[in-house]
Amino acid sequence: MRIFIDANIVLDVLLKRIDFIEESAKVLVICKAKKSALAPHTISNIFFITRKEYAAKERKEMLLNILEYVDIVPVGKHQIVQALKNDNMDDFEDALQLECAKEFNADYFVTRDLSGFANMGVAVISPEAFIKEFEKQEG
Repeated sequence: MRIFIDANIVLDVLLKRIDFIEESAKVLVICKAKKSALAPHTISNIFFITRKEYAAKERKEMLLNILEYVDIVPVGKHQIVQALKNDNMDDFEDALQLECAKEFNADYFVTRDLSGFANMGVAVISPEAFIKEFEKQEG
C-alpha cells in the first residue's frame, strides 16, 4: 500500500483542527506502517502556514519527525511541466501534488479536498474512507 498525503492532513494535526484532527492523526499513524510520501513543496508550505502557532525551531522539529516515516517525492522539470499543462486543474499547487502522487505510484491520495482532485487518474480518498479501507484490507 502506497499512500500520498495532502498537506491538509498534516496541517489538521499540527494546527489541531478540531473537526479533522482525529481522522488525520489516524492517517499519519497508518503512514508510519506503510510506504507514504509528501510533495516537497508541502514541507515548505507547512513550515510557512504554521509560523503563527510555532517558533521556527518547533516547526523544524515537527517536520523532521514526520520525515522519519514519510518520504518526499522528487520533483523535476517533467512533473512541473505536466502540472502546468494540466488544464483540468486551476490550482498549480494541487496539480503539482497530483504529479507527485503519480510519480510515487500512489495507491491512495488522502485528502479532504476531494473535489479538487476528482477524476485525475489517482485514487483520491478522504481520511475517513481511507481508514475504513485500511481496516478492511488489514483485517
